[in-house]
Amino acid sequence: TVPVAPRARAGLRARAPLPDNVLQALVGFAASDYAREECKYCGISPTEYGNIRAIFQSVEVQADTTLKIRLTRAFEQRSVKFLDVLAKHLRQSTPHLKRLLYEASNPPTTRTIIISP
Repeated sequence: TVPVAPRARAGLRARAPLPDNVLQALVGFAASDYAREECKYCGISPTEYGNIRAIFQSVEVQADTTLKIRLTRAFEQRSVKFLDVLAKHLRQSTPHLKRLLYEASNPPTTRTIIISP
């Protein structure tokens, strides 16, 4: 389990506070080797590696079973594989989540990924 520091919540846009288990899952994902490699590839400052604010522009839980996210601009270009790896991580760490909604800004689209049936 990754401890969730109060700082993890600061600067992350969310309409309502995220449940601790969801925040913990996102922090764990951001700290993963895969996310660190993606940060490096996308030109994120090494001081921001492992920081969920460097990856996610906004995060919202809807109806307790859907996670709606927007990636920061740096990660949008690599979103397809990135979202697949994130969905796999969420499937293991937050089994109550059923769907991942990804809102892209350019072009404006929404992609739905089924996490678990």
